[in-house]
Amino acid sequence: MKVSLIKKLKDSKMKQIVFFVLTLMLNSCSSVAQTQIEKERSIRQYWDHLLESMCEGNVKNVQKMITLSGLESIVRKAPFSEYESIFKEFCLIYKNEPTAIIFNNISEVQLSIGKEDIEQGLYSSGVVLKYIDKEWKLCKYYPSK
Repeated sequence: MKVSLIKKLKDSKMKQIVFFVLTLMLNSCSSVAQTQIEKERSIRQYWDHLLESMCEGNVKNVQKMITLSGLESIVRKAPFSEYESIFKEFCLIYKNEPTAIIFNNISEVQLSIGKEDIEQGLYSSGVVLKYIDKEWKLCKYYPSK
């Protein structure tokens, strides 16, 4: 059995297949090895960019980020408990900005940023995330007025 396998490995097509499989395995191992800190950093960078766009009232940029599934792909990577702490951390990072995160229930989160003064006509920006079919999805976006 070993002799026939070695003979097959000498064949150039078999070498290519083995090389491809090994490369595939190494790539998958390195992606699994990504640390939680790196994940959180990329999430924070994404939120920073989303927050800037929301505060600037750049609806097109926010909609572009949503249609590119950027937020959904990031939110999909971790269970709810990790995201609860990340959302709270997000609030602390932007403590100088009036920011509120409301967990309506285990499957719905509201995030609002900005000053709200109805008498002066100021409304905060906001997003609603829902956990549907084992994925967090961005369901609504409210631009500031």
